[in-house]
Amino acid sequence: MNTEVLKNRLSRLPKLMIGLCLFGMSASIQIAAAIGTASWTALNQGIALHIPFTVGQVATAVSYIIIGIDLLCRQPIGFGSLLNATFVGIFTDFWLEVGIFTQPESYVLRLLMLFASMFISAVGSVLYMSAALGCGPRDTMMVMINRKLARLGYGTVTIIVSAVVTFAAWLLGAPIGIGTLIVFIAGGTIMNLVFKAVHFVPKDIVHENAIDTIKALMSKPGTEIEGKPAQ
Repeated sequence: MNTEVLKNRLSRLPKLMIGLCLFGMSASIQIAAAIGTASWTALNQGIALHIPFTVGQVATAVSYIIIGIDLLCRQPIGFGSLLNATFVGIFTDFWLEVGIFTQPESYVLRLLMLFASMFISAVGSVLYMSAALGCGPRDTMMVMINRKLARLGYGTVTIIVSAVVTFAAWLLGAPIGIGTLIVFIAGGTIMNLVFKAVHFVPKDIVHENAIDTIKALMSKPGTEIEGKPAQ
């Protein structure tokens, strides 16, 4: 085993895990704000109303189903993708269980919580993506759908998928609200603001899939597969 490669990949894990922890925190804050959550979180809430699973456990199950779809469509999955699918739900349940974030009486404070959750998620995205160990399961699926429906454009595909997920969440009884719309409209803008503030350029990151990681680990010292390192 190439120990240099192993040390390099292990050195990326702390920022990746902190990023996932922030994702879970963001979801728990949106749930606590109780004015509507992001579409995928709302879907998890809706499913959790009908089965004896927590929101975080549902998030994990849904993520692995999406990874299964990604693999069936021959999309690259990294070890970071698997960690994403496993730990975002765990961290969501952790923050909900700890109970630090509670529903305030003031509607203004609820709105502030919602916007804070989007900034936290954006920071988590910077940390997670900069580890370059694999895109998130949903991001991989979105890219795959966009490739098959290239004429629609990525933005249009994102809108369609988010609308379908939100509608499914509503049918399941999830608490869809103004917060759901706010996250949909403002989430991308806030993420771009955070990216610019820390000079982070997502397109410069080359994510490593699990097969390439294994090949790099099994390579001889000094012959690691080329790729852009984490920023």
